[in-house]
Amino acid sequence: MHARLLIALLVALTLLLGACTDDDDPGDGSAEDAAPEEEPDPEELDLGAPPELSDPVDLEDGVAATVNGTEIESELVEERFQAVADLPEFSEQLEGQEDEARAAIQSQILGNLIVQQIIADGAQDLGVEPSDEEVQAAEDEAAEQFEGGREAFEEALEAEDVSQEQREQEFRFVARIDAIRDDLESNLDVDDLDLGEEGEELGIEPADIAFQEWFAERLESTEVQVDQEYGAWSPQEAQVVPLG
Repeated sequence: MHARLLIALLVALTLLLGACTDDDDPGDGSAEDAAPEEEPDPEELDLGAPPELSDPVDLEDGVAATVNGTEIESELVEERFQAVADLPEFSEQLEGQEDEARAAIQSQILGNLIVQQIIADGAQDLGVEPSDEEVQAAEDEAAEQFEGGREAFEEALEAEDVSQEQREQEFRFVARIDAIRDDLESNLDVDDLDLGEEGEELGIEPADIAFQEWFAERLESTEVQVDQEYGAWSPQEAQVVPLG
């Protein structure tokens, strides 16, 4: 996960844009292709409850969202969006659907920034803010795990035009998660956690469960406001959902 963190958002956006731009499959002319698909009865579908969303708000100019009062500037969202839009593979897909694609990408970028701020606040509350050395260690670990090693890692960051500021921010995010996880693990009574047979087979550690539970609680207790231009915040999904 660490090795791919900086490009994880871009990968997600690739899948998102690909789903928006894929043409319908013309098939091979077989009878199976020609047969119309039977539409499912909506009443028989179990879609689950829709995610709860924060109330749409109109924040001050230049403010995309606030997290416990800390502002996330619209300019930062736009900078991150432009970095994505300038990539050749994205600029081609943005043609003809700019408004829809822009809204989807900006919502994902803003959601990522909100999560980073929630983690930052959590690390501060626990008193486990990582040092610069720990941030560098997180980057070094990522480079070691990256396919092709440090050289390929640096080339990937350069190709994605990741600024030094964003690079430091992303790996501080990783280091904060590690620090929070370590703190939770140090106070964990493993006898209180039942991973189950499946969890043990998957190699899930008690600290992983503890972090997930801690993060879920933080999502519910954090006051997040999102400007309606970008959408509304869903704590259950930890993302910004575009409106309309």
